Amino acid sequence: MRKLYLVLIFLLVLTEIGLGQIANGDFESWTSGAPDGWTTIDDSIVVTEENSIYHNGSASASIEVIAINQAYTDLRQSISVVNGNTYIFSAFVYHTEGNLEARFYIDGFHNYSDHSIIGSWQEIRYEYLATSTGTIEIGLRFYDQENFDGSEVVYVDDFAIIPPDQEPTNHSTNFISSAISSSQIDLIWTDAVGTQLPIGYLIKSSTISYSSISAPVDGIVELDDTDMSDNYGVINISYGSESYNWTGLTESTEYYYKIYPYTNSGANIDYKTDGTVPEAYAITTAFTSLLLEENFNFAGNLTDNEWTNHSGPNEPISTTTDLIYTDYANSNIGNAANIVGTSEDVNRGFAEQNTNGSLIYLSFLVNVTEATSSVSGGYFLNLGNRATPTTFLQFCARVFVKVDVSDNVIFGISNTDSASYGTTNFSKNTTYLAIVKYTINTTGDDNVKLWIKSAGVPADELTAGTPEVEVTNNGQDIIDAIALRQAANIPDVVVDGIRIATAWNNAPVPVELTSFTATALTKGVILNWSTATEVNNYGFEIEKQNSDLPVVEGVGSQKSEWKKIDFVEGHGNSNSPKHYSFVDDSQVFGEVGYRLKQIDIDGTFEYSDVVTITSNKLAKYELHQNHPNPFNPSTVVSFTLPKATPVKITVYNSIGQKVIELLNKEMESGYHNMIFNGSDLSTGLYIYRLETPNYSKMMKMLLLK
Repeated sequence: MRKLYLVLIFLLVLTEIGLGQIANGDFESWTSGAPDGWTTIDDSIVVTEENSIYHNGSASASIEVIAINQAYTDLRQSISVVNGNTYIFSAFVYHTEGNLEARFYIDGFHNYSDHSIIGSWQEIRYEYLATSTGTIEIGLRFYDQENFDGSEVVYVDDFAIIPPDQEPTNHSTNFISSAISSSQIDLIWTDAVGTQLPIGYLIKSSTISYSSISAPVDGIVELDDTDMSDNYGVINISYGSESYNWTGLTESTEYYYKIYPYTNSGANIDYKTDGTVPEAYAITTAFTSLLLEENFNFAGNLTDNEWTNHSGPNEPISTTTDLIYTDYANSNIGNAANIVGTSEDVNRGFAEQNTNGSLIYLSFLVNVTEATSSVSGGYFLNLGNRATPTTFLQFCARVFVKVDVSDNVIFGISNTDSASYGTTNFSKNTTYLAIVKYTINTTGDDNVKLWIKSAGVPADELTAGTPEVEVTNNGQDIIDAIALRQAANIPDVVVDGIRIATAWNNAPVPVELTSFTATALTKGVILNWSTATEVNNYGFEIEKQNSDLPVVEGVGSQKSEWKKIDFVEGHGNSNSPKHYSFVDDSQVFGEVGYRLKQIDIDGTFEYSDVVTITSNKLAKYELHQNHPNPFNPSTVVSFTLPKATPVKITVYNSIGQKVIELLNKEMESGYHNMIFNGSDLSTGLYIYRLETPNYSKMMKMLLLK
């Protein structure tokens, strides 16, 4: 009686607010073995009263599906609806074997049950907006899945129209924003708790202030808009995600965020805007880029290879054997510049840097090869502002070197021609890593620092420690070139591996992939790769391609599209070797290719070389997801056979009507592709089914025109 009493109250509420009524949605009323109110019971289902397994009350509907043609598995009735009203439909489903799916029919097909949940009740919901006043059909249809044996029972109970959920009880907590790069801010939070949980969150952003963010209004859905070019943005995130990476932002910009939990959707959406709304704030970093990289990948004079002479052409600077320095990304590549003459200066340009406060980082390898002792010294390398490639007179960040009477090498730096030398004694014929940091000050003197390292590549300035030399004196407000210089007072010196960037982690420490291999396992493939160094390494997307797949029905041999199969997080910044591995445990047949998409924190990316592996093992029958999906007008349907067998592939529309039979004949073992062309079909959901004597499976595909 208690359930019946509650149902009567609920129906009165529904009538009062203008909602339609479902007859016997709780399946408590039966006449002559049939559920009252349900006017359509198709031939391929047997519906009986069940008094042992029910969601509420004392009964549910036991629905035995006894055929594989889902077009004849409907359980329906009609209800009245009112134009403009929103109806939230709910039903509870109990799967016994997991080889069927239940799907709503609410004036059309919507939403599926999860057939993998076996032995417990699950709820299906769908929100319907009536576009006219009248009668619609509602109910369920049942779809067979892999391993369906021709008979299976599903229980259904409490098919109802339910009132919208109440406003969420509480806000989320621990809302934090972190600037990851010049174009990305990561947001994290802890999901709201309480009596009424949200189904999602609305995150609103502004580049102006917290107060400029307007609170959402109940009943009005705010659509996603992450383009912040108008200073505002909106994103909807599902409950349970607890994070969002907001990309496409502007460098060095303030971003303000508020997060609002909500229940329901459409016209019933209910935001929590009272109480203390969580806020977060972050500033994107300045954009960092590599301005120049020179490994002297040539032999001969520098002026024949992108360098320009601007002084003393009598003794050209040419190449010599490259330098080696452990863990430096540009070590042992190409050749090196041999600065041994007395009169030539050469330069090479890069993108102009001219903003007050801008940082320029220069790193290079240096080895003093001077044979004699007591060389007075001078600057052999400098940055500066060149008027033209052949007119270069305004210098800064001049790196000096000298040899004392004891054969010690001493390095110095200055923005002028008066050197400030360090106190450390270095050795001849030894390769060192030099790092220069230059700060542009358009209103005064410029600061420049020099580090000389004998081992290791410091990941940042803090790790680098105290500079060998630091000075602040008259520099340049515009920097757009680097120069190498010969003079009689400069010891013979070799320079190699030049990197110029706007951030430390792009000068001495880029991402360097040193190995990438694929090895077959008993089932699947293991990928292993290593990096020597990493800078701003967000991580690696792993992509896979099935190559040269055999096909049928007149379709030539082809390669599938590259498909992302997983993501492995990187180490950010590192100057020591890092090792990664990933197991692709999916079935591999024929030649399969893998590649890595290395992604920086700022979103830039680079592909690795492709590694391939070949396998002739076929473990099982398999119907694969079509690709592309969605599609227009054609898509590829793929399947795998472990042995020769009769195969039939049929395509149905969303209401179970047969559209086309793609294949019906004996097929050899292997991986096969079929082309499905939907040129003559309308936009919508379609279902394709593979049938063999030992296997059957259905999958969905979406045609969008």
